[in-house]
Amino acid sequence: MKMNKRNKLVLGMLMACSFAFAQEKYQVSGHLEGMTNDTLIVIVNTENIAGIERKDTIVLDNGNFGFNVCTEGTRLFVAVAKSETGETLSADGKPLMGGLAVAGEYMVINGSQVTGSPFYQELDTADKQIRIDEKILKDLQDSVKNRIAAGENPDSVQASFRKEVANMTSKAILNYIKTHPESNVSAYMLLSLGTKANEGIALLSDKVKQGVMAGFIRSVNEMCDALVKQEKEAAITAEGTEAPDFTLNDVNGKPITLSSLRGKYVVLDFWGSWCRFCIKGFPAMKEAYAKYKDKVEFLSIACNDTDASWKAALDKHRLPWLNVRNETPDNVSKRYGIPGYPTKIILSPEGKILKKVVGETPEFYAYLDKLFKE
Repeated sequence: MKMNKRNKLVLGMLMACSFAFAQEKYQVSGHLEGMTNDTLIVIVNTENIAGIERKDTIVLDNGNFGFNVCTEGTRLFVAVAKSETGETLSADGKPLMGGLAVAGEYMVINGSQVTGSPFYQELDTADKQIRIDEKILKDLQDSVKNRIAAGENPDSVQASFRKEVANMTSKAILNYIKTHPESNVSAYMLLSLGTKANEGIALLSDKVKQGVMAGFIRSVNEMCDALVKQEKEAAITAEGTEAPDFTLNDVNGKPITLSSLRGKYVVLDFWGSWCRFCIKGFPAMKEAYAKYKDKVEFLSIACNDTDASWKAALDKHRLPWLNVRNETPDNVSKRYGIPGYPTKIILSPEGKILKKVVGETPEFYAYLDKLFKE
């Protein structure tokens, strides 16, 4: 269970009688100070984690709340506090609280802590056991600062730091699962293992695999397999490798082959008409294109789009560069290991991948400025 530390709201303790009532009636209960006459929007995921099953509006009673999530199996959920005006009350618009609801278990929010039935009591203990020692973490952070000050590439140093922290955390989680194979909490921890989740699943007892966490474990297993596949695909298009060639049709049905653009720098822009952040980036992209079009060619690749939606978006936004749609069985976005939209990939005149930027960020434009200044 994660709580938003930046939120200015204070989660207070319920009175003993309220606890008893909540435990009998609700899976999730608590109290929000200063939340009189406000509501909670509870978003419940499907059992396979991939989608949203439902959204519930929970009315607060003098700041007290309680709601049920599932009657069988498990469900991940988040709850966002909203005021009468509909605005989120969390400082940054992120979920106020969230976690896993388990049939037959209940959780009670106490300040920044989560208590409740045995599952959540053990989860609190487990979180403390897998936490990286503060001194070790500080030493790692100091090392990052020193390496950057010494002239090492900040992006590479930060990436190395994140990888080391992830490896330490994964090691601690796998050790916990190994020593607690009969625990449902061990199954919940699989979610934090990423591509190593299958290692954790192998350590669980058959009783846990076939119990209330069975659906959750299957979903994590599927996610793990997808992440492993994505990593393999991404490795094929790592920086420094040759960009896979492809041919896609433009808006007039004319085929455009990537290799035909050799001799100039190329920006591959993976986007979709359905992607709000993709659309938001068009003005800045147009400025960059106007500035460097003699040196670089932009090629936007619409993904997960219908022909009609794609053409309507092109007509509306008037993109002045090459545009194609990913409509072939040979899915170009999968071949390039695209993790999200938009993603921009910069190619050298020789067709080598120089840079991959995920999301609409200033990093892409800063890279272009540096590239063409040299």
